[in-house]
Amino acid sequence: MKIRLFILALLVGLLAAIAYAQSSIKVCKAPLSGGGTVLFSADFEDNGYTTWDYVNAGDPGYAINTNMSYVHGGTHSSGVHYGFSNPPDTSQDLAMLKDFTGNGLEEWYARGYLYLKTPTGTVDILNRKLLFISDDNGSGGYNWSLFLLTFPASGANPLAFATNDNTYVLAFSYPDLFTLQYDTWYCLELRVKLDTGGSGNGIIQVWVNGTKVLDVTHAIRGSFTTGGNWFGFGKQASISSGTVNEYRYWDDIVISTGYVGP
Repeated sequence: MKIRLFILALLVGLLAAIAYAQSSIKVCKAPLSGGGTVLFSADFEDNGYTTWDYVNAGDPGYAINTNMSYVHGGTHSSGVHYGFSNPPDTSQDLAMLKDFTGNGLEEWYARGYLYLKTPTGTVDILNRKLLFISDDNGSGGYNWSLFLLTFPASGANPLAFATNDNTYVLAFSYPDLFTLQYDTWYCLELRVKLDTGGSGNGIIQVWVNGTKVLDVTHAIRGSFTTGGNWFGFGKQASISSGTVNEYRYWDDIVISTGYVGP
């Protein structure tokens, strides 16, 4: 009788341990808090990078990560290593790219979880593009582009929204939206509704961990009619001198027609 009770207690303990392990692995799906349709999602659990149109893989570059210290949901994330030696190696353009072919998207919500690991080296990265979106001009370039980025300052990373110049609209930026700290997961979400006919009625909204930090109306593409084709998560990093090694991690990415939320 005592042996049976002992075996039963072992089984109960084993089942409890399995349940705890399963509950501790947070699988983040793609629920939409604000309705809409999921156009693309990537949690890096089963398909690696097969659903992306282009990825700068390698080192420096991207690789699937299984170290749970750098995973937001499930058991996998996407890690990217930016490694700089002395100049002239001062800029690296590394991204996971999704292409919405044809005329692109007129409105979208792009959400991703980002983790910036504390970098090592002699200097900090000066310009860190986190999310870069543009049209496709059909000649390997773009007419307009916009992006989320940071400019590190004293160990902190002020988040900004900015654009590049185009034929119709001068470059503009909204700095210091939020300060990202190293070694912390953040949910970043960007909504853009492109302007029409040069009217300047474009909508730009940014959320960090579900809190709206930017909500403005502005000209984005001017009289261009091309929509958002290229969605690049990661993109450029640059330094002016010295050396630096930085690892970033992305997880639970969603592009949709409605607000996604944390």
